[in-house]
Amino acid sequence: MSSPTVSLDETLARLRARWGASNVSVLAADALRPPFAAAFDSVLLDAPCSGLGTLARNPDVRWRLAPADVDRHAASQRALLESVATLVRPGGRLVYAACSIEPEENEGVLAPFLERHPEFVSEALPSWAEPFRAGAFVRIDPVRHPVDAFFAARLRRKG
Repeated sequence: MSSPTVSLDETLARLRARWGASNVSVLAADALRPPFAAAFDSVLLDAPCSGLGTLARNPDVRWRLAPADVDRHAASQRALLESVATLVRPGGRLVYAACSIEPEENEGVLAPFLERHPEFVSEALPSWAEPFRAGAFVRIDPVRHPVDAFFAARLRRKG
């Protein structure tokens, strides 16, 4: 007997309720074509990536990817970042995250974005991120930390 499929938006709605996060809205939509023009206080882009940061748990990833796949993911990430950045209100925060250790999917996405968008600046990281700090970014390295690789940048839109 198979279990019923639960959609991502249903899962997020359940988490929202469990955490009592009444100020969080759950919406399933295409991030390349957001269905609204609202300005949000915070936007999280957990970008789809190559998954190379999960090799310890998913060793088969190395056999499913070709070098061109990293470039393809980076191009998609750049497009998504450009799109969701329009949703951040002046003074708002944009967090870019990827479960990859590849520079093409991390700094290689952020550096050109920040050059094109001087209205966004790197923001100080919270104190809990200090052990994972790599310059202005969070970088969890599976060699130093016994978990999957992870990269995050915290940006603020000048207001």
